[in-house]
Amino acid sequence: MLEVILLSVALSMDVFAVSIGIGVNKSRIYKYSSEAENRFSSAFIIAIYFAVFHAVFPLLGYLGGVTLFAWFESLSQWIGFTILVSLGLKAIYDSFQRDGDEIAPSLTHNTLLIIAIATSIDAFAAGFTLALIPFSPYFSCLIIGLTTLVVSLFGFFLGSIRGERITLKAELFGGFILIAIGFKILLF
Repeated sequence: MLEVILLSVALSMDVFAVSIGIGVNKSRIYKYSSEAENRFSSAFIIAIYFAVFHAVFPLLGYLGGVTLFAWFESLSQWIGFTILVSLGLKAIYDSFQRDGDEIAPSLTHNTLLIIAIATSIDAFAAGFTLALIPFSPYFSCLIIGLTTLVVSLFGFFLGSIRGERITLKAELFGGFILIAIGFKILLF
């Protein structure tokens, strides 16, 4: 269970960083509502997009991974290790490549869809490794989705209060967690 929680936190760090950016820009989805109402509804809608994709993509990855690992059972730990370490290194690299103008001040549902898919690609790849964790993959995906929902809401409101300084640290942290889980799968 600890692996699933750590994986959930690690996978939600890119969403956390994006949510902070959206919060910094005080993005709006709906034009015709009060500021407080708009802020809450925007944050919730953004979090729902991220949570759904972060719950579904690992499940799709798991279903593909079960087939893949059945073919390469003797290499499954190495495959899981390689995927997680690659994702972790990419997250660390991406954290240094950010510029402050990635998120537009006004978001449409199509834009949110694209952002949610883009931030969920690593969740899809990490889903391959769910077959290696001794925990229900379906419950794991639910935990990943709920964690992402909470982290996204927190990031949105933190971004609107604190700014962009936290973004770099969040992605670095997520990258190191993914690498640590990769080593745990390989060694234990």
